[in-house]
Amino acid sequence: MLLQIIYCLSSLFVLINIVTQQNPISPISLFGLGTIIYGLPLFWGYTTFVTGYENQGADVSTYFSRLDWRLYLIFLFLHLLFFTIAFFFQDSSPKKLVTNNKLLILAINVDLIICLFLFLKNLGWNNLWISKLERIQYISSWYSFAAIFAVLAILYWCLYKPKTVIALIPPIFFLILDVFMGYRTTVILGFISVCLVLFWQENTSFNIVNKVKLFLISVFAILAAFIYKPIYYSLEQKIFQVNYIISEILENSFIGSEPFVTMGVLNETIKQNINVNNHYIWESLIQYIPFYETITGNSRISFNFYVQNTLFPEVSWGLASTSLGELYVIGGFVAVSLWWTFLFFFLRFYPKNNSYLLILYCYLAPYILFYFYRNDWHYIIGVMRLLTFCCVGIFYTYLGLKVIQKILTLAIKK
Repeated sequence: MLLQIIYCLSSLFVLINIVTQQNPISPISLFGLGTIIYGLPLFWGYTTFVTGYENQGADVSTYFSRLDWRLYLIFLFLHLLFFTIAFFFQDSSPKKLVTNNKLLILAINVDLIICLFLFLKNLGWNNLWISKLERIQYISSWYSFAAIFAVLAILYWCLYKPKTVIALIPPIFFLILDVFMGYRTTVILGFISVCLVLFWQENTSFNIVNKVKLFLISVFAILAAFIYKPIYYSLEQKIFQVNYIISEILENSFIGSEPFVTMGVLNETIKQNINVNNHYIWESLIQYIPFYETITGNSRISFNFYVQNTLFPEVSWGLASTSLGELYVIGGFVAVSLWWTFLFFFLRFYPKNNSYLLILYCYLAPYILFYFYRNDWHYIIGVMRLLTFCCVGIFYTYLGLKVIQKILTLAIKK
């Protein structure tokens, strides 16, 4: 009970610090907000979520458990890291040094269109209309590349703000398609990245009125993120009764939502002293070698694969993973503290004088500071790997377009 009260007060001070900042949109604010959203069950002192349905959904089984005291320590140390950086290491916003390079954003869009075409070709028209879970088997790497290109194109467009919006058509088309297919990660994290580019990079100063507007927009965005899944699944099942959809939103949007599932897995991982094999770290890392699955024939490693059958054997679908639980299993509080150290350096040292690196930083920030809690700890390595491939692709496409541009210029002169 004491730790619960301390955590509630600590969270309140985190929110006060964010609100009172001259510019509340920054990586450190995102980090603090992430601890509060994914730490929601800590306010209640328990976590609960649906684990199964019986008799065509008439009977619902649920998981319910009081939270272990060690979870409060982990999140309180995250708050301590927040306050340390906010009060002692807060630096000025990065400088805008990028120039209006239309050829570069064209290169990004060319790569996006190619990947989107290959993804849709591999997916097939008919598979656009099947359920989200059925479609997973048809999702290829082209989808992941297209998602990154789409967000990078929007970030670059936001950074130098050209007069034309034509360059936004391909990425927006992809995002609309992404939401239609039932996915929200790219849209939500991409939106956060865009906010960082638009406001943190510009060092925007917010007055009281603007902060109130920002608060209302943030609350609406968070609510939309929570209620999206129950609404989507209700419509996917062709259930259009308003009363049913509202009941689904009330039952599954908050209590039992992703933070509660993630916290439940973390809670049981620590309580039941889950163990992994001695080669787990090595297996986690080597899977990111290019063509690993093709060469070895092995599927990718996920902490959730190791623990779900032990912790929640009755659940027939994949639960969210828990990076903090995974780190705790690997090395206890020592391993978790190594992640705190990495967070400190990521928040403390960012590209201040290179706008191109800033785009990559803003792209990665939501994955590291916010989305990290519901994934494996090594998930970010996979994101960096794909981002590196995309940067290489953009570089060579840009060089190719540069050559074509030069050839056309010489031809026109002749």
